[in-house]
Amino acid sequence: MFESALGRYEGAHSRLGTGAFLSIGAHALAAFIVLALPGKKATSTEDEPVVVFTLPKPPALLGSPGPAAPEPQQAARPKPPRPKRPQVPVLTAEPPEAEPAPPEPPEAPDPGLSGGGATAPDGAGNGGDPNGVPEGVVGGEVGGKGPPPPEPPPEPPRHITMNWASEMGRPVLIGGPAQPPYPNEARSARVEGTVIAQCTITTEGRLRDCRILKGHPFLDSAVNTTLAQQRYSPMTYGGRPVSVRYNLTFKFKLQ
Repeated sequence: MFESALGRYEGAHSRLGTGAFLSIGAHALAAFIVLALPGKKATSTEDEPVVVFTLPKPPALLGSPGPAAPEPQQAARPKPPRPKRPQVPVLTAEPPEAEPAPPEPPEAPDPGLSGGGATAPDGAGNGGDPNGVPEGVVGGEVGGKGPPPPEPPPEPPRHITMNWASEMGRPVLIGGPAQPPYPNEARSARVEGTVIAQCTITTEGRLRDCRILKGHPFLDSAVNTTLAQQRYSPMTYGGRPVSVRYNLTFKFKLQ
């Protein structure tokens, strides 16, 4: 059995070698014939497309250093902006304002025209007298005197303060108490006395500018209160009302 199999292998191997030899010899003969033919050149293969096969690179072995990673490219730094030049405002000179023209003076009125009170020369006017004077009065005489000036108004009556005289008569009390009340302090202290006060009786009959000429500390306050309440009839002198300085006397006596 083994021998039969071996015999088949050898037979097949001998047939394969003979066929290959014959094929190589046929190709060599054809090439020789082509080269030996006169006047014919080998066909150029420049126009034939060339197919290039790129073989993949073998995988890197484990543990072997790989290719260095490319360094990252540094981004280009932006150029700093150029500083802007400050804009200088251009000053334009404004034209000077024209001054207003002064107003024209009014025309002088023509003498002799009506209106304004001007008189015509040589007495020609509204009935004027050529021989008169500018300050004269119509119908007056030349060289005569004008009407007298009006009398000044009478001066208001002046209130004259006079000392009391017997011919004036005594003032008459027309309002207020005639006698001050007796003060309690003076009564408790058994104080008696006389108080004399000088006052001015006005033309209206009121008392003002009063002062104590003679008095007592326990009695003066009651007298001043009474003087502020009293009213007298106005005093007259020569038929005219006058203010009179008069002394008023008040007596205090216990009963």
